[in-house]
Amino acid sequence: MRSWRTLATASMIIGVTVATVLSPTSAAARLYDKFDSSTNWSLVSGSGSATISSGHLTLSLPANTIAQPTATSLSSYALTGSRQSIQVVSHSGVGGKSVFFFNALISAGTNSLEMKLDDQTGGTNIVCGYYLNGTYHWVGSAAYNPATDRYLAYREASGTIYYETSPDAQNWTPVTTLSNPFTVALNVIFQLQHKVYASGAGVATSTVVDNFNYLEGGAHNNLDDDPLTAWSLYTEPPGNAISPSKTHVTDTSIPAGDSNVFDFQITSSDAYTNAYYFQRLPLVANTDFVYTLYWKFFPTPSTSPIAQAYEFPLNKYTGSLREQAALQWLPNKDGNGYRWRVWGADNGKWRDNKLSGTPYNFVQNLAANTWHPLTLNGTFKNGRVYYTTFVSDGTTFTINEDYAATTDGTAANIVPAYQIDNNSSGSHQNVYIGNWNVKWLEMQLP
Repeated sequence: MRSWRTLATASMIIGVTVATVLSPTSAAARLYDKFDSSTNWSLVSGSGSATISSGHLTLSLPANTIAQPTATSLSSYALTGSRQSIQVVSHSGVGGKSVFFFNALISAGTNSLEMKLDDQTGGTNIVCGYYLNGTYHWVGSAAYNPATDRYLAYREASGTIYYETSPDAQNWTPVTTLSNPFTVALNVIFQLQHKVYASGAGVATSTVVDNFNYLEGGAHNNLDDDPLTAWSLYTEPPGNAISPSKTHVTDTSIPAGDSNVFDFQITSSDAYTNAYYFQRLPLVANTDFVYTLYWKFFPTPSTSPIAQAYEFPLNKYTGSLREQAALQWLPNKDGNGYRWRVWGADNGKWRDNKLSGTPYNFVQNLAANTWHPLTLNGTFKNGRVYYTTFVSDGTTFTINEDYAATTDGTAANIVPAYQIDNNSSGSHQNVYIGNWNVKWLEMQLP
């Protein structure tokens, strides 16, 4: 638990103006909101601004304005036995004049939990308290750190209320705890408020929040712009001769993104020898991923045979499992047609058929020396890989299958990769990849 820092007696602390609410008789289990719309909220701007746009709730005030723009949830939610959290994207205030409140209103405006970012002359502090029958009680406080206190939360377990913060919505630290003093059910209406309560705030102030009970999403964009040293190489079969290379080149014909792209090559190799290039990114807890890129293949010289296959894997290593979603495009080298295959099942294999035996029929003939956009959508969850769809050259292919991950002790990372499977002649192969991105989506928190 944090060390507490006492700020003032309860009578000296500026409290939020608690709106009168009807006593909730029933409540939804949790509020999940990415602030894509104002559906769940009543917004009151006053002399400031309370807006929901671009996936954020922004509560702001111009300079020298005393007001309290507020967002209040339209429904009540059960706190008992759950955690209710919000992400603070940014907070700016003036010491001794401003405060941001994250409140849980319990009944008739007289009972509530209060957690606030209190701007003091010496810095901002997290101050925790509650109102019981209209009387404020201070519980505890700690210095606010925007890096480690990115998420604020209330949690109730076995009669104890926890005021918590987290840098990542995964690892939570109590600011303080409270033995539940309320005799009514903890069905709460949430209220978010940015307040300037004293004159002389000569600058604009604001609080921006997002992701109510969501883990934020993110991305690693433009993998093709990363240093060459960020990429590692694995070749197979072991012992086969192969001469691979990787370079940055400029290709202004790419339809999207910048013209700086990767050129992955096999200049020569033994027959059926493969080069697998990969990069290790930090592990994220998110489960839903979108993998996008443009690619172009061509042999050198152009009259030489193209590769046996081209592969596009995205891996999530957990430390004990390898969760891999991957696609393979075959240019009819096996005589079974130009088509896509899917990786999974049977401890890892390329599949032309669903688990039921029904053929996928992902037929597509792609031209050499032409840019092809590719998007793969997938989920890594509970030791399984869930495929939904992929899109190649504007055509959507539906997979809708899931496979068990494979056992693997590789260190935990997100690993985007690309593989060239060379042909029987070991010909010189080039593959350009550009506008290459890995995106992980917001995830509902348990």
